[in-house]
Amino acid sequence: MGLLKKARIAAGILVPVLGLAGVCVANAGTGPSDIFSVTGSGAINPGLPTTGCAVHPAVTFAGTVTFTPNSRNANLSGGSLTFNGTGSACATVTQDSGSGTLSGVFSGTVSFVRSGNGVQVTGTVTLNGSAEFVTADCEFVPTNANPTTAYQLACQAELTDTGSSDVVSVVGGGQINPGLPTTGCAVDPAVTFAGTVTFTPNSRNANLSGSLVTFNGTGSTCGTLTQDSGSGTLGGVFTGTVSFVREGNEVQVAGTATLNGVVHTITADCEFVPTNFNPTTAYQLACQAVLGS
Repeated sequence: MGLLKKARIAAGILVPVLGLAGVCVANAGTGPSDIFSVTGSGAINPGLPTTGCAVHPAVTFAGTVTFTPNSRNANLSGGSLTFNGTGSACATVTQDSGSGTLSGVFSGTVSFVRSGNGVQVTGTVTLNGSAEFVTADCEFVPTNANPTTAYQLACQAELTDTGSSDVVSVVGGGQINPGLPTTGCAVDPAVTFAGTVTFTPNSRNANLSGSLVTFNGTGSTCGTLTQDSGSGTLGGVFTGTVSFVREGNEVQVAGTATLNGVVHTITADCEFVPTNFNPTTAYQLACQAVLGS
């Protein structure tokens, strides 16, 4: 299917912190990259209760950045990095998603998804006047409980020079009907999605950031909580046909899409986060995608 390769920076990395939910990230392969780590701590207010949820909690973080020795930006190792953002309408100990701003060594806007202790972060930042695509796998480690108001976070991340390619993020939510049961499977479930597209600042289509994209498709003859596959059509800012494969919370998408009258290949890595269970009829999805020629 020509699925997009994942840009997981290191195996077995610690991914503890922001109550984020596991967004899959994609390596655009558009230019030179920098691999770096970030470690630090943060706060959540109101805190995450043992049961129930916190409504749109403020999420903050402060840490230290360390670039690999041969990085383009190795001289910036030891610099500080902060995050200020907001969680979801129902942030829990087991999952959350949200967005916010980075400042310090680099500045920009990122989204996060946390599932359990795994956090994935993606967005665009500015470093030395250059627009960079940032992806990170992190580990969220609560340092208190009931409520959880403090945490440690350790990330492995990559900065990629965006060049003039079209790297795009998509965040939104969708429905599955019939829902996915805790055991057994749903037969040919209808799968829908609606989200917002954000292009990198120097993209050929940066003016389309904020546009809507939709998906309407069908899953497999036995869609389960742990896996599914299917296909459908895109609408909104893109139109076209794509296929998807989901293993656990990871979703990979591939197909073709028409944008401004031009047909592009499209590949994406996404994170699937169920928002209800038994059956699962609703979910959040966060993707990083690349439009090819």
